[in-house]
Amino acid sequence: MSRRPVIVLSKPIKLRDHKERQRKADEDDELLADDNIDKERFRVWQTMRLFVEKYKGENFYRIWLGLCKDQKREKTIIRSYFRDYVESSQKTRPAFENGDDESQSIQTITRTKTVISHWRNLVVEADNTILREKRRDDPSIRGLWKLRWDKGDSRDSSVADISNFCVALYLTLVPAGLGFRPGSLMKFRYKHIRLLVVPDPENPSQNTIVAEITITYDKLQMADARA
Repeated sequence: MSRRPVIVLSKPIKLRDHKERQRKADEDDELLADDNIDKERFRVWQTMRLFVEKYKGENFYRIWLGLCKDQKREKTIIRSYFRDYVESSQKTRPAFENGDDESQSIQTITRTKTVISHWRNLVVEADNTILREKRRDDPSIRGLWKLRWDKGDSRDSSVADISNFCVALYLTLVPAGLGFRPGSLMKFRYKHIRLLVVPDPENPSQNTIVAEITITYDKLQMADARA
């Protein structure tokens, strides 16, 4: 009597191997994503460092220590960096209209999220480098040398101040096409522009920032301004 062949099911083994390969692939993707994030953080970190040290003549290290102490001077320097960042985001490209060779300005930053993400990268990098070293050297007040950003929202008051400024800056400068002189916006002085915190119409439980012109122009004045 012949014996029946023993059939070994290979499917569970293949499935297990597949899951293991998938797990390794997922880990590789995560490592690649982390690497890309690290590269972006390093890029924006170096960009801000160049601005602070070369164009402002300030100590980049002390900027972040001052921010931890909520110092006005350091926050002003950081705001000036973001103003420069938004202003320089307008690029010129060739445009052909009615047979004429002209140029056209385009805005490369199209969302407030881009500006906030830029700021978040800087905060995280500062906390992981300069401030981590400071916490290690000065453990008695290590809580002072920390900037927090949890789940995409800034939880630190000084960080939140800059975040709100970034949003306000984008909402005022970018829609205006960046066509302004130093100290002015859309031919209005900054003192004639008021930023207001109002309930978000789409989500009343949250607030949003709007810009309001505090002086009025009649039609004749506006026509003269355009002429």
